[in-house]
Amino acid sequence: MPDAAIILTTKLFGAAVTSLVTEVAMHSLDSDGEGMTTTQYHALRYIRLHNCPTAGELAEALQISNAAVTKLIDRLEKKALVIRGTDPADRRAMRLRLSAKGQKLATRFSDAEKEYFNAVIARMNPSEAEA
Repeated sequence: MPDAAIILTTKLFGAAVTSLVTEVAMHSLDSDGEGMTTTQYHALRYIRLHNCPTAGELAEALQISNAAVTKLIDRLEKKALVIRGTDPADRRAMRLRLSAKGQKLATRFSDAEKEYFNAVIARMNPSEAEA
């Protein structure tokens, strides 16, 4: 099999696993009544991992349009999960950060993902876990 096909297969497999883990983590937090979508969780994760990204950076990372990211941020702001702020170096740029509530939810979501991964790995035999 050509290297390009192996690389593509690896990327697609990684994306599928990430999607599955996200769904499981969302399901485990569903009882909180947040009514979060997968895209909203991905946005929280991105904002948590990147220091005050711009809306444009978030749109690029999530591969959505600027109009869609604006609506996404509006929804996250209504849920009191995200705070918009200005960039001291460029007042035209909007920077995003998690509120205390958003940080707490993002941390709980990350913990749920780790718990799921650990549970899967615990059921593997040693040779499977090393791979």
